[in-house]
Amino acid sequence: MGGVVQIQIGREETTRSILAIPISVIHREDRLVWHHYEDGKYQVKLGYKIAKALQEEENSTPSSSGIQGGLWKWLWGLNIPNKEKVFLWKCVHGILPTKSVMACRGVDINPLCGRCGLEVETTDHALRDCEWNTFLWTVSPLRFCLPPTAQRGTLGDWILLIRKKGNEDGHDLFAMLLWCIWGGSNDVTFSNKRINHHQLIELATSRLQEHFKMQEEKLKGMQRNFAGKWTPPMNDVIKINSDALIREEEGTGIGVVLRDCRGRVIRTIIQLRSSVYGGDVAEALACREGMKLAKELGMKRI
Repeated sequence: MGGVVQIQIGREETTRSILAIPISVIHREDRLVWHHYEDGKYQVKLGYKIAKALQEEENSTPSSSGIQGGLWKWLWGLNIPNKEKVFLWKCVHGILPTKSVMACRGVDINPLCGRCGLEVETTDHALRDCEWNTFLWTVSPLRFCLPPTAQRGTLGDWILLIRKKGNEDGHDLFAMLLWCIWGGSNDVTFSNKRINHHQLIELATSRLQEHFKMQEEKLKGMQRNFAGKWTPPMNDVIKINSDALIREEEGTGIGVVLRDCRGRVIRTIIQLRSSVYGGDVAEALACREGMKLAKELGMKRI
């Protein structure tokens, strides 16, 4: 064993990286370890749970027919911040970085749920099926009474079902609760910080109200910049008001408001684009965004 071993694997940088791995100063024979558990020993029970969790993650995306039925239009039309919309999109796709996913990717982490410590943390378990979450959905303002676990389907299927029920305000709160449950789960795992059910519900509600308030303030700012008095449309007609603001150092701001004959706000759009357009082009873009939104919402009389 005193000779020099030369290897050549693929690119030179790969070879250098392998050769740069420090060798242990403790002369001990190599052994196989299972990184999912602290002592490195494989456990059939936990191995089965991880394999089952992986299968659930792969099957968590709802059917294409459900997607084509308007799920994405509904999701992106929710009155919640964009980061929560992206989070909900990841929930439907089953691509959240849950502990089971991280463990299977080689991260040294206990894959069990940080709240109950009984089941592997999958997307479904982290946001719905854990006993802690089941109770939260029951006492939340939405009053969801979940069926037995075997009858619930995946989280993506559940979101499809929720989409068909309730009012729009309930959908917004549903999405915000999912976001706060996920954040709370991460706090338990990485900071050992815990809050009770009512505190989490209050957190989700207050964040949603804060978002609504910010939207209202933006809308008031647009109204102050709008010349002339707003006049309502005819019955069963939706009126689109759009405007644009150009700032050389920031870009182009676009604002759109859809209102009914009673003046109630149906939807709003606030966008900031890095490009600086001419006045006519910017206003045309704002008008186009309003028309696109009306079409996505299925509005025919505008």
